[in-house]
Amino acid sequence: RVSLGPADRAAPPKRADRATQAPPLRRRAIAGFTLIEMLLTITIIGTLSAIAVPKLQEVRRRAVAVQLISDVDVVRAAVYGFYTDSGYFPLEVGSGSIPTNLSPYLPLAYSFQKKDWTIDYDIYASKAAWKYTTTGMVVGITVTTSDPRMGAMAMNMFGNQPAYTVGTKYTFVIAGM
Repeated sequence: RVSLGPADRAAPPKRADRATQAPPLRRRAIAGFTLIEMLLTITIIGTLSAIAVPKLQEVRRRAVAVQLISDVDVVRAAVYGFYTDSGYFPLEVGSGSIPTNLSPYLPLAYSFQKKDWTIDYDIYASKAAWKYTTTGMVVGITVTTSDPRMGAMAMNMFGNQPAYTVGTKYTFVIAGM
């Protein structure tokens, strides 16, 4: 190798003053979320709510149906108590009204009109009923509701008891079958 001497060599780079030197490239820690993280979170929450909300509605509907069946059982027990004491069934009145003389057999401040349904006490008496019943009448409790799914659920929960449906009216037969 041949040395060319100090004149042939390139001069070393000059060092810049620290005040004029650019800061080294470093990643700064940024507080917050990226757009992708936000979209992923919103998608997960949306999926979970799409699963949970219908289940929650079904649980609420089932709870209301249980209350409805409980009310039917309360009225049935009151009607049987009245029949046991008097020897006849209470006379029928309009929908949402408590039959005459049945109030003492019902819980205090009991109402036939609820938030989700209305109760109607019915007596079906006909000559045809004499062929099939000992009393010649069929006694039922009709519940009218605006939620047909809740009414159908109540009918299924009622079990093997005689009952029938006409539109949004669900009739539970309590005597005469």
